[in-house]
Amino acid sequence: MLGLLDRLRSRYPKCLTTTCNERGCKLRLDEIDLISLVIIHGSRYQKQFGSADKLCDRVAFLKRNGYTVMAIELKGGQNAHIKDWQDQIQRGLDIAHTISRGEKVRDWLPLLVYSGRIEKRYELKQLRIRPVFFGGQSKLVIRVDCGSDLAQVTSKQI
Repeated sequence: MLGLLDRLRSRYPKCLTTTCNERGCKLRLDEIDLISLVIIHGSRYQKQFGSADKLCDRVAFLKRNGYTVMAIELKGGQNAHIKDWQDQIQRGLDIAHTISRGEKVRDWLPLLVYSGRIEKRYELKQLRIRPVFFGGQSKLVIRVDCGSDLAQVTSKQI
């Protein structure tokens, strides 16, 4: 029986990528064994499956002591539109939940990788009070600086 990562590789080959960079923002994968990681490119997924809803940039599945699911939105200094970005992350989590149904997901991370400053108070408040959901659980979106390493981000959060 195939594991989740192998099933993703065989079912979504046109949607996969090995990078987490978009619009001048990058989440480094230096310390991650790529055998234990599958990354779905949000735009490729939308194109293949005809999704009209905006989707986060990457949906990632990491196998390390169980599965960790991540919805990743990459923003390189654009003006903050937190609510829109949270919606995109939520859509990624919804897809990840459907894809991983039947698997034991140990943890999940909603990540906003952003290089700019969030100056408007109401935008900052959105990050602090509006959760996203996965499998009936809620979490606040985690803001990470562009250029951070995914291995360090996951080790701090898990």
